[in-house]
Amino acid sequence: MLLRSTRNPDSGLWSEGRRLDRAVGVLRIRDYRRWFFAQTFSASGSMAQVVGQAWLALRLTGRGLDLGLLAAATFFPLLVASPWCGSLVDRHDRRRVLQLTQSLLMAFSILLAILTLAGVVQIWTLFVVALCTGAVNAVDTPARQIYAIELVGLDRTANAISLNEVVINLSRVLGPALAGVLLATEGVAACFIFNAVSFVPPLVVLVLRGRTHDKVVNLPPRGSVKTMDGIRYALSSPIIRKSLLISVGAGMVFNFGVILPLAATRVFHTGSRGYALMMVLFGSGAVIGALLATAGGSAIPSFVKVRVLAILTGCAVLATSQMPFFPLALVGQFLIGGLSIWYVALANSLVQMRSKPQMRGRVMALWGMVLVGSITLTGPLMGWIAQGIGVRESWALPGLTLIATASYGRWHWGSNAKPSLNLSQ
Repeated sequence: MLLRSTRNPDSGLWSEGRRLDRAVGVLRIRDYRRWFFAQTFSASGSMAQVVGQAWLALRLTGRGLDLGLLAAATFFPLLVASPWCGSLVDRHDRRRVLQLTQSLLMAFSILLAILTLAGVVQIWTLFVVALCTGAVNAVDTPARQIYAIELVGLDRTANAISLNEVVINLSRVLGPALAGVLLATEGVAACFIFNAVSFVPPLVVLVLRGRTHDKVVNLPPRGSVKTMDGIRYALSSPIIRKSLLISVGAGMVFNFGVILPLAATRVFHTGSRGYALMMVLFGSGAVIGALLATAGGSAIPSFVKVRVLAILTGCAVLATSQMPFFPLALVGQFLIGGLSIWYVALANSLVQMRSKPQMRGRVMALWGMVLVGSITLTGPLMGWIAQGIGVRESWALPGLTLIATASYGRWHWGSNAKPSLNLSQ
């Protein structure tokens, strides 16, 4: 099937509404709808655990650097192992892979809850659990993205990707909001228990679900799936390569476990509730940004639009980092959420739709490695800057990085901004 990115003759809010209706229409597919709502619940549990882990680490040591090291432990496996994990995803049935990864993630949450309730949790145990969770996520993340495409079919790839961003960012509203309530009423262990329970719905869906679309699930011969081929393929494409470069700054924006707890406690003095509220406002804006990305329909996104949104996100981060009052910072968080997810969803769609199906697992593993795996390096850096120089200066760093990488990616696009794509090859 040949998809070409062409200018829609329709314009205005009416045409945007029609495109949004078609995009959200993938929820009419029963299996995808079940997976969508199960993932929303599960992702909310994961975000509640992120909030709980960061708050527990700050309570145990009080050091901003430890928050950066905790983020580094979580994302280190994605940085070093993502290419090989992508090869594994390309070789195996994604449904069976997800059954294993989701079960392991549930087990890690249960272990962390037990250690916390027993009063024996220490900062090094948080690091170990974070490292194990990151190792499983290195496989789970690309498998989940490709499994969603398998449920809806290749012609709805962009819609499924954008709705995946809706899942993630609904979780940034629901998860931190619930975490704030649990921290104030039941204690930090309740965040981990909730996360463990949240894996039940997706596991039920995976167990009950049959085969996905045959045309998508056909797996290549195992000997033909080589890790280095995926790396060379991604780097040989200017579109994929430069999209990966810009995603480094986006990963820093999403490093909530370092900056936001410090901003809440040391800049605005609002405590755990302020931290959760900042997360909720980011997630609220992000849901809108994901829906705006979804409204683009199945057309291949323009890199020009991706670059402009990345620069606007960087400007919003810089402005928010200097806000003098907490309500203004909340408004800034809302804007950052909307712009950053709009950008990331479009960039994700661009990368996936420019990738050959037999390379998609390895390419998306590289995407995860750069987007979140780079936090292994940037997390400790931001924690060190926050502790040694200032929280606001550390907060501004992602904005500067986004503006710099997006500006660097300005050249060499030209006619490549809106390419045609044969998804069946």
